[in-house]
Amino acid sequence: PDVTYKRVAEEVGDGLSGDVRLGLRHTFGDDHRLSIEGRAEASEEEETQSYLESLVAGTGELDAPQRVAEDGSEREYSFQVDYTRPVAGLTLDLGYLGEIEREESTLFSEVLDAETGEYVPEVGVNNEFSYEQVVHALYAQAAGEWGPWGLQTGLRMEGARTTFDLFTTDESFENDYRSLFPSAFLSFSPTDLITLRGGYSRRINRPRTRSLNPSPSFDDPFNIRQGNPALRPEYVDAVELSANVLTGFGSVSVTPYYRHTTDVIRRISVLREDGVIVRTSQNLDASDAYGAEAVVTYEGGPLRGYVSFEGYRLQTEGETTETSLSNDAFGWGGRLNASYGLGDRFGWGNLDLQATA
Repeated sequence: PDVTYKRVAEEVGDGLSGDVRLGLRHTFGDDHRLSIEGRAEASEEEETQSYLESLVAGTGELDAPQRVAEDGSEREYSFQVDYTRPVAGLTLDLGYLGEIEREESTLFSEVLDAETGEYVPEVGVNNEFSYEQVVHALYAQAAGEWGPWGLQTGLRMEGARTTFDLFTTDESFENDYRSLFPSAFLSFSPTDLITLRGGYSRRINRPRTRSLNPSPSFDDPFNIRQGNPALRPEYVDAVELSANVLTGFGSVSVTPYYRHTTDVIRRISVLREDGVIVRTSQNLDASDAYGAEAVVTYEGGPLRGYVSFEGYRLQTEGETTETSLSNDAFGWGGRLNASYGLGDRFGWGNLDLQATA
């Protein structure tokens, strides 16, 4: 708290990106259809940065002109086959999805040596890595309606392989996992104005490359960010109920929910003995969140919009190598969006005023 830190930066960069998508869709009469789609996306980026770091207040010596060169490339490929047809009063959807994501990055930093007047490499900062994630998934989904009732159920089977190679330290980290993602939703509409819906689904949140890279980031020498290559994805099991009513002015909906997350990813900050804070991410045991959201929409004359409110409780349990962690918190949020149509008042065409809070 007694140190004021200043960083002045100059940056020059160049980049290139491209995206190609090819698809084929064929309909067999009015009953079923087949679609095939492939996509490739690539980007290249180069940056040269110059920094001057200094302590504005506090003790210590920190006047270090620095030069940083970064090169990065990203490649993403996907291939999907989807087949849909009616079977026994249901609409059946079968498919395959394959995805490949590759990323390569090089960071080379030099700092000015005050004695020699020459720039020398920063051994603890420089790093080069490559990351690859390959996902194969098979899925099946069935949906149907019987009078006021509707049903949709599905299952996704997924296998994933991730590889993180850190060339600077000659280390390699692999994480392979297989997962099942079931889902089921049931709806009931006793009238045209009321719809009741309930369901369960399971999904996955994978860590990003930035959260995996163990090489520390020294953008601020007093607050270091460092990834965790052993980070696992988190799984979320969600149960949700909803009631939606159409009114003369718009609609009203209320949605209570419960979500259970395993291997929950949380950011952890550790204060070292030298006063430096190191921020990283770790998997904790689990978290439970339950709450409800209410949304009211309005549309009458020139005025239209919506207001929403959500309240929830979040409980987290877990352990790190240093200590046990737990958290029990209540949170809430609200949103208001409204627009008013003025019409063509000034000969410019229709004019709307919009406000959001």
